[in-house]
Amino acid sequence: MIRVIHHRGPDDIGFYVDSQIGLANARLSIIDIEGGHQPQRNEDGTVHVTYNGEIYNFQPLRAELENAGHKFSTKSDTEVIVHGYEQFGDAYVQRLNGMFAIAIWDSVKKKLLLARDRIGIKPLYYSVQDGVIIFASEMKSLLQARPKRNVDPTGLYSVLNVGYIPGERTLIQGIKKLPPSSILNFKDGEAEVLTYWQIPIKSNSADLEKTIGELRTGLRDSVRDQLVADVPVGCFLSGGLDTSTIVAFASKAVTQPLKTFCMGFGEETDELQDARVIAEHFGTEHHELIVDSSQGMKLYPKMIWHMEAPKYNLYPWFVCELVRKHVTVCLSGNGGDELFGGYVSRYEHALRIMKLSRSPIRPVLRIVHPLAPLSSDVRTENRFRVLQALGDQTREYLILAGAMPEGFIRNLFRTPNYSAQEFQECYAPFFPANSNFVDNLMMAEMRTKLVDDLLSVDDAMSMAHSLELRVPLIDNRIVDLLTPLPWQMKFRPGDGKLLLRQVVRDLLPKHILQKPKWGFSVDVSAWFRGEVGELVRQIVPESSVIDKYFTKTQVQKLIGNSRSQAERRYQVLLWQLLGFHFWHRIFIDTDMPESATLEINALAA
Repeated sequence: MIRVIHHRGPDDIGFYVDSQIGLANARLSIIDIEGGHQPQRNEDGTVHVTYNGEIYNFQPLRAELENAGHKFSTKSDTEVIVHGYEQFGDAYVQRLNGMFAIAIWDSVKKKLLLARDRIGIKPLYYSVQDGVIIFASEMKSLLQARPKRNVDPTGLYSVLNVGYIPGERTLIQGIKKLPPSSILNFKDGEAEVLTYWQIPIKSNSADLEKTIGELRTGLRDSVRDQLVADVPVGCFLSGGLDTSTIVAFASKAVTQPLKTFCMGFGEETDELQDARVIAEHFGTEHHELIVDSSQGMKLYPKMIWHMEAPKYNLYPWFVCELVRKHVTVCLSGNGGDELFGGYVSRYEHALRIMKLSRSPIRPVLRIVHPLAPLSSDVRTENRFRVLQALGDQTREYLILAGAMPEGFIRNLFRTPNYSAQEFQECYAPFFPANSNFVDNLMMAEMRTKLVDDLLSVDDAMSMAHSLELRVPLIDNRIVDLLTPLPWQMKFRPGDGKLLLRQVVRDLLPKHILQKPKWGFSVDVSAWFRGEVGELVRQIVPESSVIDKYFTKTQVQKLIGNSRSQAERRYQVLLWQLLGFHFWHRIFIDTDMPESATLEINALAA
């Protein structure tokens, strides 16, 4: 189990085994390189811990615990967890500011405690069967102990609809994700999952100037604390507002030139030039990388082996590979869009939907959809779907998030044995009746897409290269400050991240502050005209995997509709089907990436 995730921690492997538990840790040495071996224990050996992540407030916590009489034998942040549990019990996790997946074994109480950080930066998978629990940072580790593996149809339905799987579910039956902000107590063969932190209640009374000052202080402290390491640290620098902000604060906190890294795709939307402006402005040691589709597809099966999901947005692989040649820790701007209000176009759509939902003619608008002719144009069809969904915020959001029409998905699946209702129930709690749709949308994205898509991709692609990514924009202090604020303080039509712009207006060049937001992503249509499209046309129609789960006629129709550059949604769906073919070959059929890699090499020859 530990050997198969050795890439996450190539510096050291440690074990603790007794009659009831086995703990193992693959360590990436960041703090207290010599003394931070895991699993760690308390003084009398009754508490053992293994964990992945970083605790940024470990130094003040250590001082507090030493004052309470605890004796420390290392300088690592890990030991704070051991003594914190001794001092505060299960509530210790509420005192931690960091990113973490933790397992604590209490041999006196015969209890295992699993914990995951507030936002879900670090993954934690588990499976309970016949009174036994197994857990790990990646699913492939669990598969070493539980050879039985079947596709979860609702997980597959989720991936094809929104590109990820929200909530506890995974793509393999019997394996679950521990949700963010949760602890799991396992005792006497039973597992109980509890939430230890909730999003603060919305407030409309925040003082603007005070909030800007507190945000400036919070960003400064967060970046400073996340630069702490006994190994080299760098920063992503895409040229956008989020990473530029981190570089601005980080450059003031270090004594040597900061190392920065940028990736492009050789496309018009690349922000390489903007990144160079920021790098020059702050005097960083800047590194660049251009990625093309042929590189991406040759390594695609290997990326999927690390990602453990049939995704297409795995391009962080390449910049992480570059970064790891220079540093061991890198600060990322992930989470900035969700927390600060960066998805302006989506919020503007939400405002229009909210206005229509409150219109006195809403009942008339809702009956338009069944009368409208079916269109092969996804965007046209979605406009009618939104009209029919008016008043149901969950459905409205899922249409904005890219979920396909239910009839289309039902026809795509050979056997529609998924639960569309369970999928929607993952989002429903974020959209209570008679509440603000834009505020709800922002919260849903932070608790679903950010966790199960963006952070998950970054963790998998960075750890594949034994690189630790840290995300200072979603530090506890920033989250506590910004999540209670209404959307009007973060966004107005045509302009997002209002508070962040105020904080950095004197730190960044005006050009960076004034430019419109570019999404950091590949041009799907361009890649589809090249190697991606070629692989889809060669592999998907003849795949026994695809034929097992999906109807041939609908797949062929998809391939035909995808040839138009305007049909990006069909192209993404086909890319995901290609990914599912490789994922199935690796995790269900063989558990090894080599066969899928050979398949691509043969086609490329």
